[in-house]
Amino acid sequence: MAIETYSALENQRHSDKVFLAELEPAVLLPPEWIYGEDLTGYDETDVAGDRLSATATEITVTGLLRSEEAYYNKLMGDNYFRWNHGKDFSIEFNFNISSMDDGGRIAFCGMMQSDDSIADNNDGVYMSFERSGATYTTKLVVKDSGSELVASTTLCSPSTDYYVTVLFDEGTGSYGTFWAYIYSDSDRTSLVETLAYSMTWAFFIDYFSPLSSY
Repeated sequence: MAIETYSALENQRHSDKVFLAELEPAVLLPPEWIYGEDLTGYDETDVAGDRLSATATEITVTGLLRSEEAYYNKLMGDNYFRWNHGKDFSIEFNFNISSMDDGGRIAFCGMMQSDDSIADNNDGVYMSFERSGATYTTKLVVKDSGSELVASTTLCSPSTDYYVTVLFDEGTGSYGTFWAYIYSDSDRTSLVETLAYSMTWAFFIDYFSPLSSY
């Protein structure tokens, strides 16, 4: 997953690269981080005690149920993701859900307001992968005071590589717009779907969660 910020005025860029890999029944398999991002620097919560493991470059999730709380979080800085600061930002990641139980759901790429799971946060933006019967969907979701506002939804398939760029465009809409561009190739040239949500409130977000049970 790449966290990238840039200033249109100063033309300054900063990036830390990381990529998400696979998901298992209702959970994630290893996200792979590169370019020096150290996953051992993320705070881990694993109530069951054996669902998560991390090295500097990989997180593995095994046998996690939706009823169990497990996630990684990191305090990025005060108002690290925010509206009205003269900067857009983007996050890049890829995923491949090998399998998921019916009714399964996993959240990832979460920009959240508190040091908690994505499910227990009241405010933020994240993406999810879900299964209902034979239907698999990927969603872009905004949480506002605990209410989930599903920005957009697209059908997807298990055991398929998807490459995602989440972009916040501050200049579009009253409080900016989140876009999620989903591609089928690592070069991000073959667009599968575009998800979008125009923010209706000014957000100021401190934490980033690469994955979370939900």
